[in-house]
Amino acid sequence: MQVYSGLPISQGLAAGKIVFLGAQKAAVRQAVSPQEEQLRFESAQRQAVDALGALYEKARAELGEKDAEIFSVHQLMAEDEDFTDLVSEAIADGAEASEAVRQAGEQCAAMFSAMDDDYMRERAADVRDVAARICRMLNGEAEQTITEPCLIAAEELTPSQTVQFPREFVRGMLTARGAANSHTGILARTLGVPAVSQLPVSQALHGHTAILDGFSGTLTLDPDEQTLAEAAAKIAAQQAQREALRQLISAPSVTRDGHSVRLYANIAGTDDLPLLRESGAEGVGLLRSEFLYLGRSTYPTEDELFESYKTVVQAMDGREVIIRTLDIGADKQVGYFDMPPEDNPALGLRAIRLCLTRPILFQTQLCAILRASRYGNVGTKKRKMLI
Repeated sequence: MQVYSGLPISQGLAAGKIVFLGAQKAAVRQAVSPQEEQLRFESAQRQAVDALGALYEKARAELGEKDAEIFSVHQLMAEDEDFTDLVSEAIADGAEASEAVRQAGEQCAAMFSAMDDDYMRERAADVRDVAARICRMLNGEAEQTITEPCLIAAEELTPSQTVQFPREFVRGMLTARGAANSHTGILARTLGVPAVSQLPVSQALHGHTAILDGFSGTLTLDPDEQTLAEAAAKIAAQQAQREALRQLISAPSVTRDGHSVRLYANIAGTDDLPLLRESGAEGVGLLRSEFLYLGRSTYPTEDELFESYKTVVQAMDGREVIIRTLDIGADKQVGYFDMPPEDNPALGLRAIRLCLTRPILFQTQLCAILRASRYGNVGTKKRKMLI
């Protein structure tokens, strides 16, 4: 029995066989011609964007809008102008398409890795994920998956892998790289799956029985029978506690000394209503209007906004619905808004600052909200301007 210490990413306890997912190695292919390789790249790029759109819908249905946003960002990365230019330049210099994508992905990832901010450094993994997806499209490679309950081990797990694995088979995740603020770490916590990074992960772990502790950040490899039995008892207690908490979903949110607390949920639109009901939310803390503008080529009309708002308001049956006007900008870009690139879009023209420069855009949302307020309890949330 050996115990390894790593970095806890997602809390929980799990035990089982380890399945190691190594990097896929594609057959070496020679470039045909720059023109042919460019066409292959553009086709694979479109396929990747479509596949990410499907992943977005899957994640939205299973995890909610907030976690699904990851794949909207990945779509933007796949079509990023700088990334595309780097690929095209490498192809023009004679590189095969998948090699050009790999090189461009590493260049972009290196820029993120060199940043001072921890969150931005973790975006390097997202860039590699997107580049690897396009390479798989170019090489005709299938997505890696699992077929039985196990602990998944890998050098680094990507957000797309995390979402695509059958949830009933994922007991835990152990990786060599990754941080708590990585998108994979965020998804692991949403899924309720224990995860630990900074572990000595390799092919040698494949098939071994292990205990993964997401509280202490430890991996116990080849535990003895007593240790395994103790872990099984703790896992059973953990599952019993989760079930007991589920029984409280419909209970009033009141503190021990009698103070009521409003427990609201944030949503992106009508598709999130089933999750809202399952969670026992007492209201909508934030209905994000910007998602009604994404995934389309023209501005929604006042009637379209009104119908979406009204559906949510009526479904909440008198419970408060706080509606936020759109927060377009930064990581949420919409082509038909024709917004010029900015050096620091997070602090640039976005949200209420954008609405104040486009009165008709703002007025359309306000009119739709006002109309919807006739059908229930509507509130609004003001976006504070960052100075």
